[in-house]
Amino acid sequence: MTRKVKVLVWLLSGLCFWIFLPGSAQAATLNVNCNGSSEDQLTTIGTALKLLKPEGPNTINVSGSCHENVLIQSFENLTLNAISGASITDASGGTGSVVDIEDSTDVTLQGLTINGGDVGVFCGDLSVCRFKNNTIQNATAAPDGVGVWVGRSRATFNGDVVQHNSGQGVNVANGSTAYGSNIQVNNNGGPGINIVGGSLFMGDPASIQNNGTFGVRVVTTRHSRYLLGRSLQTRGAALPYEAPPRLTSSPSRAQSTFPTTAEMESKFTTSRSRCS
Repeated sequence: MTRKVKVLVWLLSGLCFWIFLPGSAQAATLNVNCNGSSEDQLTTIGTALKLLKPEGPNTINVSGSCHENVLIQSFENLTLNAISGASITDASGGTGSVVDIEDSTDVTLQGLTINGGDVGVFCGDLSVCRFKNNTIQNATAAPDGVGVWVGRSRATFNGDVVQHNSGQGVNVANGSTAYGSNIQVNNNGGPGINIVGGSLFMGDPASIQNNGTFGVRVVTTRHSRYLLGRSLQTRGAALPYEAPPRLTSSPSRAQSTFPTTAEMESKFTTSRSRCS
């Protein structure tokens, strides 16, 4: 009898250990209706995030027009999924990022329209950010006005549109890597793609058109890399893929194997960058 009790205790202990293993976290799905009014509804993404265990996997289905600034910090395997054209609009008066992703792994933004802010989406502090079918637009605050800022992190884009931001469309900085598939970066006030500080951007294909100053700008060229697959459209011109640009060490201007319509600027000066 005693032996049977010991075996039962051992089995229960093993079951509890398995349940609390890091990889055994249960998936959670929450629904946020930013236009909701009833007390039993979640009406902000920030409130929903506080209810979740950061280790995930977690999904937040978002509907309506959200007016908030969302901080996603130290999450793993989190998806913000738009329902019926949901949007997130800056509520900081242009002083903060609309969505700020920090120290997080596999955060996916899908189908959202993200409006305004100093930065539309900031992906920083060694995060992995995945963008799919989003529209990120109208970041207007000085000195940034950047659509997407990737700092010391990795990002992928699939079918996203980054447009009408007062500064750069996409800023890839501080040793970051970004890969875009069917990304459109159009009609931004600054460079469409800005690559700085040992970073890498790859587009296959990428449409980069009608941006101010440069379609693509590379800063500190000794450590930054730029690759394109198949074709690039920049400032209205379609360019065939030949090879990555060959950059010289000239202190004022980098030379490229691409035509002048894809001119890339290189200055050996320190650009403004975020620590994360």
